[in-house]
Amino acid sequence: MRVILKRAIAIGLAAVSAGLVAVSPADAAQESKPTPEQIEEARTFVVNNAIFTLFHEAGHMLIAEFGLPVLGREEDAVDALSSILLLEGDSEELDVAIQDAADAWFLSDEAKDRDLTDTDFLDTHALDRQRAYQIVCMMTGADPEFFKQFADSIDFPQERRESVLAFEYSARGQLVRPAGTPLCRRWTGLQHDRHLQADRRETWTSSPTC
Repeated sequence: MRVILKRAIAIGLAAVSAGLVAVSPADAAQESKPTPEQIEEARTFVVNNAIFTLFHEAGHMLIAEFGLPVLGREEDAVDALSSILLLEGDSEELDVAIQDAADAWFLSDEAKDRDLTDTDFLDTHALDRQRAYQIVCMMTGADPEFFKQFADSIDFPQERRESVLAFEYSARGQLVRPAGTPLCRRWTGLQHDRHLQADRRETWTSSPTC
């Protein structure tokens, strides 16, 4: 998706400079026409964000139908649920889908050409950039090595990666799985050894199976 944006910017710059360089309408149309690869990438991007949204809205439905308690903002909770469902699918297609979902919120934030107002902070949703970073937190908490390239591309802090790996993803994931059932993602299944709590020590061990 970032490649498409770079190309779009290049096309925009070409249009701005049209007054300096004579370009025929046919040439301009050909230059701005997306390639079949770009069209397919755009379609995949849209479908992947639709999947994230479908899981998000399903979370609202589950909360409403079953009267599930929610601590904090419900929108944050169903965003987390959608992320967990995508990550726990542990498939290449869903791994791409969650990266596209994060990219979409980053792009939505960058597309805004106004300053934040009180309305933004009063909204039931987090800010677009916050939602994007929350998805990245879930990604790096689930599989820091697999999603390292994506995290590096946005300069995601190393200390934040370590904190989500140690606690946050595993803790949230257990809310949607039966008690005692570990998460199946490659780097998750990190469980706190409660036998050491009396000694005020924290030890994290990997679950042997899913």
